[in-house]
Amino acid sequence: MFTKIGSALGALAFIAMVSLFGHIYYETSHYVPPPTLEQKLENVVAVTTDSGYCSGWVLKGTHEVVTAAHCAEGLDPTAVLNVDFGDGKKHPFHIQKLGDADDTTGPDIMTLTTSDATIN
Repeated sequence: MFTKIGSALGALAFIAMVSLFGHIYYETSHYVPPPTLEQKLENVVAVTTDSGYCSGWVLKGTHEVVTAAHCAEGLDPTAVLNVDFGDGKKHPFHIQKLGDADDTTGPDIMTLTTSDATIN
């Protein structure tokens, strides 16, 4: 009987040790430092229209840019907007989805897309 209780206690102690220290080992051995400011700004772009410019960001791994819908206020939904990735070149983007800039209940978000193959 004592062997069964000892085995059960030993198993519980092992599970507790793995739960406590295994998690700490996992966290420290797989530590990923937070991105630097330079890395965060890497995906920020400038979106220019006839009336000015807005900032936006690139969805990682895609050719899509997210920006505010009010950037396209007064524009035709088929308009071409220029996006500068910081390289000084203006890449043509088309409006993919346009939120309602005047609606206070919905998102003021617009997505742009391109088929420009020169963008990495």
